Amino acid sequence: NGTATAGEDYEETSGQISFAAGETDQTITVRVFGDNQVEPDEEFYVTLSSPVGATLDASLTTASTVITNDDAEVITENEVTVTTPYETAVTIPAGTSGGDPDFGSHVQSYVNGTLFPSQYSQTQLDQIVSNYYDSWKADWLRADPGGNGYRVIMDSSGRTTSESQGYGMLVLAHMDGYDPQAQAIFDGLFQYSRANPSQGNPDLMDWAQPDPSGNNSAFDGDADIAYALLVADAQWGSDGAVNYLQEAITIIDAMYVSMIGPDSHLPMLGDWVNPNGGGRNQWSVRTSDFMYGHFRAFEAATGTGAWNEVIAATQAVMTKLQQQSGTGLVPDFVIVDPVTGNVSPAPSGFLEVNDQHYWYNAGRVPWRVGADAVLSGDAVSQAQAQMLSEFFQQSSGGNPALIRGGYALDGTPLNSWSDPFFRAAVGVSAMTGSDAGDQAWMNSVFDSVATTHSNYYADSVSMLSLLVMSGNYISPSSALGTGGTLESVSQPTHGAVVDNQDGTLTYTPDAGYSGSDSFVFTTVSDTGSVTSTTVHVTVEEFAVIVPEISINDVNVTEGDSGTAQAVFTVSLDQPTTELVTVQFHTVQGTAVAGADYQSVSGQVIFQPGELTKTIVVPILGDVDQEATEGFQVVLTQPVGGTLVTAVGTGNIQDNDAPAAAGMVNYDVVNAWNSGFQGAVEIRNESDQSMSGWMLQFTFDGEITDIWNAEIVSHVGNTYVIRGASWNDDIAAGDTVSFGFIGTSSGLAEPLSDFVLNGSPV
Repeated sequence: NGTATAGEDYEETSGQISFAAGETDQTITVRVFGDNQVEPDEEFYVTLSSPVGATLDASLTTASTVITNDDAEVITENEVTVTTPYETAVTIPAGTSGGDPDFGSHVQSYVNGTLFPSQYSQTQLDQIVSNYYDSWKADWLRADPGGNGYRVIMDSSGRTTSESQGYGMLVLAHMDGYDPQAQAIFDGLFQYSRANPSQGNPDLMDWAQPDPSGNNSAFDGDADIAYALLVADAQWGSDGAVNYLQEAITIIDAMYVSMIGPDSHLPMLGDWVNPNGGGRNQWSVRTSDFMYGHFRAFEAATGTGAWNEVIAATQAVMTKLQQQSGTGLVPDFVIVDPVTGNVSPAPSGFLEVNDQHYWYNAGRVPWRVGADAVLSGDAVSQAQAQMLSEFFQQSSGGNPALIRGGYALDGTPLNSWSDPFFRAAVGVSAMTGSDAGDQAWMNSVFDSVATTHSNYYADSVSMLSLLVMSGNYISPSSALGTGGTLESVSQPTHGAVVDNQDGTLTYTPDAGYSGSDSFVFTTVSDTGSVTSTTVHVTVEEFAVIVPEISINDVNVTEGDSGTAQAVFTVSLDQPTTELVTVQFHTVQGTAVAGADYQSVSGQVIFQPGELTKTIVVPILGDVDQEATEGFQVVLTQPVGGTLVTAVGTGNIQDNDAPAAAGMVNYDVVNAWNSGFQGAVEIRNESDQSMSGWMLQFTFDGEITDIWNAEIVSHVGNTYVIRGASWNDDIAAGDTVSFGFIGTSSGLAEPLSDFVLNGSPV
C-alpha cells in the first residue's frame, strides 16, 4: 500500500516471474477497482525480491503505480436566507462528520441559550445518563416469554402497555453507541408491538397486555412508537431488516385516520373513541398527548400539512388552559367547547379520580412541551414551558424536593410527598430559563433526579428527561447536519462566523449594524461531492419595542387551614430586548387583608426575551361558611412597557360545604379466610332527587367484584364508585344499595372517609 489500499482500490497480488533463455522482459498485471468518488490520485507499489540466476538492481527494486482519479468534482450550489434581530446572533446547521446520532455524539442542535446542568462536564453528564440507563434496563426490560421480542414491564407481574413499549423504543433508539445491543432490542420491542395489534386499527398497538377491557389503542403509546421509529431511521437507516421510516409512516397515517379529531384537530384518547360520541369524543382530550415535537416530526415525514393543524390546535388549547389557571398548570383531561372554543378541566371521574387536577397524566406536559421548546425554538412552546418552570421554581422556593405529588390548578398541592416523576418532567422545562437563578434551578432539578430510582413510570420518564437535559435527545424533524464534513467558511463583511464544532455555524452581526450580509461555507460528502452554500443574512433595524403589560384574574379555593396560593400571571404581549419593570400591590375588597389573604407588594422584572412572570398571594384558610370574597392585585409605574390590564381580581371561593344531603351505611355481610362480602346503602335525605350519585371512600383492601354499581377509579387506597344505569338516581327520601367482594385485609380497616357527590358524609 501507498495512499491506495489493497482490497478497496486495487487487488493485492504476489507470485513468481520466470525468464526463459533469451527473454529480457515479463509483465505483471494488477487489477484496479473503479469507483465514482471524487478523490486525489492514489499510489501503490510493486516490489521484487529473492532473485535466482540474476541479481537485483537496488535502485529499481520497487516500482510505483499511480491510480488517476477520473471522477470530475461536482459542486452543488445552495442558498439559505435567514433573518436575525438587531445585534442578535443566529445559528444554522452546516454539516457534520456523518450525521449518525450515536449516544454521546451530540450532533443534535439545541436552541441557543438552552440551559444544561452546568455543574458537570459533558463527559460527566453522559456518564450519569448511561449509569441511569443501566439501572433502567436491568429493572424494566425483559425478553418476551412468548417469543415476541422484548417488552418493557410495569411491575413484577410483567404487565406492559403501548405506553411502556413506546418509552422503551425511545430510550433504545437514543442509546446506540453506548449499548451494542440497542438495535436488536429496539427491533424486539417493535416486534412485540406488531404482535399485539389494536382491533380498532391493526396498524396501531393494543394499549395493554393483558387487556381486560378490549383490544384498543391509546394515543400516546402509538405516538411514541412512531417517533422512535423516525429516530431509528436517523440512527440506523431503513435498508435493513426493518424499514423504520415506512413503518413509522404507516403508524402516523393510522393515527391521523383513527385518533385525530376530524373537526377539532386534537388527539383523541384512542381508536375506540367516537369523534362525535357522548362523554368522550374529539373535544375531550388528554393534555399530555399534546406532543408538539412528535407532530413536527410526523409532518416532516409525511409532508401533508395535516400535522401542522394538530400543532396549532393543541397549542391553542394549552395556552388557554395556562391563562385560565394563572399558574401554568393544566389538568390531566380537558373539555373543549366546539362552538366557542372555551376550555374547562374534565370532571373528576371522567376517567380517573383526579382528572381535573395536575396529576400523573398532565405531569408529563413540562417534559413534552419543554423538549419541543429547546429543540425547535418555537415561541409558543418556549412560553408555555417557561410558565411551568417558573411556577415550580417559585412554589418550591427553588428546592425540587418540595415539588409535590399533584396540584390543583390554582397551585394548591394535593399531597405533601414528592415523586421523581414530577421533578424529572419539570427539569426539561427548566432548560428554557434565562438567568443565573434559572441555571441554579436547572442544576438542582437535574441532581434531584439523576440517581433516584422509583417505579417503572417515574424511571422511564426520568430516563427520557435525562436524555433531553444532557443534550442527547434527537429530533428527527430538524437537521442533524448535511451528512458532510465542513471544509471551509468565508467571513462576512459586517459580522463574524464561528464553527461550533457540532455541525452548526453561528453568525454574529457587528455592533450597530443593520442591513444585508452574506457568507459562504462548503461541505464535502463521504463520496467527495462538494456543496457550496451561500447564506444571505438580513439584520433587522434597531426598533424600540414597547410591550403591553397585563395581569389575569384568579379563582382560588381557600382551604380549611394554612395557606393556599393565588398565582397571578403578569404577561407581555411580545418579547423585548430591554428590561421591563412594573410595581404591584394588593388592595382588599370583600376579602380582608390579614384575615382572608396576606398583603403583598413589590416589583416584577422582565429580562430581555421573557414573556410571563407570576405574583403569588398567600390565601388564609378557615372553616367558616361564607360567600366568595374578592381582592385585587394592582400594577403601577411601568418602565419599558404600557399597562393595558392593570388590575387582576382574586376570587377566594369557600370550600366549607353545608351538611351533606345524604347518609351512607356500610356493613360486612359475610366473611371468610380470603375475603368478605360488603354492603353499602346510600340514603337521599334531601327533598330533591339526587341525580347521578358518585361515592368516594378509603379502603385498604382490594375490591374484586361489585354489583349494582361500577368502579370509576382506584388510586392508592381511594375508590370512586358510581351507580349502575338502573340506580344512578335516588328519589327524595329513598335509598339505593350495592354490594361487593373485598380482600380479607379490608376487615381490620373498613370503608371510611365517605364523600357523596363532593360532600363528606
